[in-house]
Order: sequence, then structure tokens, then C-alpha cells
Amino acid sequence: MKKICALLFLSCFIPTTSFAQTSVWKVTNKKGNTLYLGGTVHLLSPSDYPLPKEFNQAYKKADILAIEADIEQMENPEIAQSFMPKMMYSGEKSLTTVLDSTTYQLLEKACNKLHIPLANLHKLKPSLVIISLTGIKMQAAGITAEGVDKHFLGKAKKDNKDILFLESVESQIDLVANMGAGNENNFVKKSLEDLNKTEAIMGDLISNWRSGTSTFMDQQITDLKNDYPKLHHNLLVKRNNNWIPKIESYFATKKIEFILMGALHLHGEPGILHQLKKRGYTIKQL
Repeated sequence: MKKICALLFLSCFIPTTSFAQTSVWKVTNKKGNTLYLGGTVHLLSPSDYPLPKEFNQAYKKADILAIEADIEQMENPEIAQSFMPKMMYSGEKSLTTVLDSTTYQLLEKACNKLHIPLANLHKLKPSLVIISLTGIKMQAAGITAEGVDKHFLGKAKKDNKDILFLESVESQIDLVANMGAGNENNFVKKSLEDLNKTEAIMGDLISNWRSGTSTFMDQQITDLKNDYPKLHHNLLVKRNNNWIPKIESYFATKKIEFILMGALHLHGEPGILHQLKKRGYTIKQL
């Protein structure tokens, strides 16, 4: 599973660069009703601001902002605490019983490098441990600023724009909690391999995100499908299929929506852009 941990964060760190295109598309139906789709990264470094101008252009034209889920709810300590049981093992089950000794030692070594005692985390599911380690690596790389979706959520609230969500916070928590389930050893090993490549992975990601190209994204989707078909289905295919009816329902009115989602969701055969094009919508990249 190539670079999956970093892609789940969809994070970036390299400086702003000018490109002819970026990850924003205008979608129009046969009646002339429109909306905008924007691919996002969920964490940024301060040097990534200002964002490409096309994002602000789409936002200004939009009456409504739609994002994946309620970020502020996810960041609420009380709500986060209520979801913790889903991220933890119960009974006798723990990292030491789920992982084989070799994988556990590799994980322990990675934790020690970041001064985290793995013994204190033995009841957490591997996905949460990996996410925690990745978060620390990103912070060390200077990825400390709010991401695209949170940036525009704040603007939308300040501007009193209507806000919609494509899915619930609980569904996202369930997805993370079950990441790698049934294949924990391989999931941890591959994730640890990518952990040391965080900056290089983010460099490729941000370059493709800013230019709005699909080469890198398509390759990651293919790798994910080949290495982890179940995770590919749950992470991308299933969610994209659930989102399509909601997106199509937005065309029912003349109001214009600006829909932000992780950039990986837009690309590839299961991607939102491909599905909308098959349904007869006109798509133009800004």
C-alpha cells in the first residue's frame, strides 16, 4: 500500500508555485445550473498560503459551501472522547495480541525515535497509532497550518454562507477505526516504511494538487486497489458512490455550491469527476 498514510492526511509542505491550472473544476448540468468542485489537502504549512486564486474565485461565486464532514465537531474534545472506544481494543485484545512480534518491534522502534512509549498505547488500534506518528512527523516538517477545508469553513461562517456536509463525523471515525482490520501486520509495516518518506510523499502530493494533474493521484489509487482492495473500496469507492446522489441533488436549485473534498476522491475511475462526466455533466477545470 503505497503512501496511504500520508494520503489519508492529504497534507503538504512545499512553497506556493504558480500553475496554469489547479484542483478546482466547474460542473454544469444541461439546464445550465452549476457548482464547483475543489480538491483539498487537510493540513498545510504556513508557506502554502495564499491558496491558488481559483479556490477563492469559486468560493466567491458560491452561495453554499459543502465539505466532507463537520471538522469543528471532530476537533471538539468532548465529542472526540466519545468516539475513543471505537479506536480502542476491549477485553484481552491489544497491539501485542494483534501484531506479530516482528511487526510490534518495528512499531516500538518507530515510537522510540519519536519519544513515544508504545507500552502506553497498547490498547489503541494500529490505525490510530500510525496516524499519531504521522501527525508528529508532519508537525516536525512544519505542517502546522489549517487545511483548505477548515480555511473555507471559517470563511463561510464569517460570511454567513450555508454549510453542508457530505457525510457524518461518525462515519469517518468508523473508517479510520477499521483501517487495516484483518491485515494489521502488513498495514503497520507498509505505513512505517512510508513514515520516513513523509516529506518526499508530501512533495509529490502538493505538486499534483496545485497543478490539478492526476498522474500521482491515479498511481496511488491503483496501488491502493492492488494492495488493499477492501480499503480501496471503503475509503474511495463506497464514499464516492454515497456522495454522488448528494452532489447531483445540489443541481436542483440555482444556488451555487462549492464542494471541497480530499483530492484523491476526484481522480481515477471511481472518482467524482469521472462519475459526473459519465452522467452527462459538463466539466471545466479552472
